[in-house]
Amino acid sequence: MPWYEFIEWFQHTFDGFLNSKLCMPLLGFMIIVGFWGIYRNRKRTKFIGITDINAFSVTIKVNMKNIDIAYMMFVQLKTRKIGVKFDEEYDVISEVYDSWYSVFQAIRELLMSVRPTPNNKELIDLGNKVLNVGMRPHLTKWQAKFRKWYALELEKEENDMLTPQELQKKYPEYDLLVADLKNSQNQILDLIDKLEVIFT
Repeated sequence: MPWYEFIEWFQHTFDGFLNSKLCMPLLGFMIIVGFWGIYRNRKRTKFIGITDINAFSVTIKVNMKNIDIAYMMFVQLKTRKIGVKFDEEYDVISEVYDSWYSVFQAIRELLMSVRPTPNNKELIDLGNKVLNVGMRPHLTKWQAKFRKWYALELEKEENDMLTPQELQKKYPEYDLLVADLKNSQNQILDLIDKLEVIFT
């Protein structure tokens, strides 16, 4: 059928439909269903406000993509040492830093795998804040200095009988390091709880 014949057929059929008794009820029903669908989706949409990581504030729209991203970030944070409060009696700082580094890499790879859209931009920004504001400042300030000192102390014969926990307490700035570590970690722990709200 040539295109002009198809247009004539469509116009004739459409004109007939508009003049039929079925037209107005059917159009009315379609309009009602359309508005109901819009209302239902608006009612089911959740927005989660998150204020954390040095007063960084975002509002996350909860959709399936954001639920997936939030859950993956949550698992990476919750299942590592960063997701458990630092215990001065049992935790070894070098092992904590190893764990933090693994989390840093995992979340960075997760963020690189996500295609940014207007709906998930703020959640991606939040992931970047976890890395660059929540973790990086402490690691930059303390990790290299502490690891160098710790490695040298391990070689000293006088420390052979000390446990790792006892040895690390000899670090000249131990109290300052641990205070900063706990402060950074508390922000992350609070964020973990808020990420969980997104997918529950």
